[in-house]
Amino acid sequence: MESQGRRLYVVGRLTKSKRVDWILRAAHSAGLGLPIVIVGDGPERSSLEGLAHDLGLTVTFAGFMRNPWSMLGAEDCIISASSFEGEPLTILEALQHRLPLLVSRITAHENLLGNHSGYFGSVSELSGILEDFKKLHTFEQGIVSPRTAAKALLGRQPAEVALQWTEQYRSLLNAGGQIS
Repeated sequence: MESQGRRLYVVGRLTKSKRVDWILRAAHSAGLGLPIVIVGDGPERSSLEGLAHDLGLTVTFAGFMRNPWSMLGAEDCIISASSFEGEPLTILEALQHRLPLLVSRITAHENLLGNHSGYFGSVSELSGILEDFKKLHTFEQGIVSPRTAAKALLGRQPAEVALQWTEQYRSLLNAGGQIS
């Protein structure tokens, strides 16, 4: 990982359920001033670009990338505001990079991270965390202990999970099923 200074780093499809707008609104509300990198694409991209512009934020919309971690910096903080997840592959991959995680309080994140101090349940809660960072210059509350990370990754290597999902889809399609 290269050092590019501290940034908020978001990876995922740009859909309403990922609530990237929460991240933008919280960063603005906190007056954070940190750059935000958003890796991913989807139907909400245009409106999110407009929101970022309207809020005066420094946001890089990198679009879809085969390796979303290639732009990752050594001081970045991974953030996910998803309203729901099946198996949160982005968080599993982030755990492998040993960076702080700020994540929405949803079952899938709680199942992975247990008693994590980097949870938020609203824009105002996330804004509070970002305000703390602004004062303390650390994402300490987002740091995942090595023990928790190891436990979360046990039997859940992201490449293996992705392969399992691919096999599930192939099996369904070969059986004449449809994916909606």
